[in-house]
Amino acid sequence: MGLFGVMEELKIMPITSMQGIINAWPVISKGMEKVLGYNNGDDTMESVFNEIVSRQCFLWIVFMDNKYIGFFTTKINQPLNGDRYLIINSIYSKESTDKESHIKVLNKIEEIAKKAGCKRISMYTLRDKAFNRILAPFGWKQGYQELIKEVT
Repeated sequence: MGLFGVMEELKIMPITSMQGIINAWPVISKGMEKVLGYNNGDDTMESVFNEIVSRQCFLWIVFMDNKYIGFFTTKINQPLNGDRYLIINSIYSKESTDKESHIKVLNKIEEIAKKAGCKRISMYTLRDKAFNRILAPFGWKQGYQELIKEVT
């Protein structure tokens, strides 16, 4: 709820055109820098941009009451022997974003997954606190952590 108990309006926009991606990138890149600080080192700003432009993953921008509050990127995976699922590659919200808005965004992501025929949603993080504090109360369960060893 917003000021005086008025319901705030959430809008999530997929950015699919090349021009839309280019126009949004200066804003997105600021948040992406923070997101990339929590990855395993495989992604770079350039690789993420290239995946979005080549439509290997999709960029969604989130607004609350017409004000930008964050973004997320997704891709859909369908193994040959399994159900289709949505992967959240990255998710970012401005520090001022409230808990209710996070809940609304997670619910919208679930709607997107359902509309795409997905049976589950997965995301990877190096932030254990993100799972324990934010996601567990909303039905997310921890699957597995990817352990990485460099071969030298």
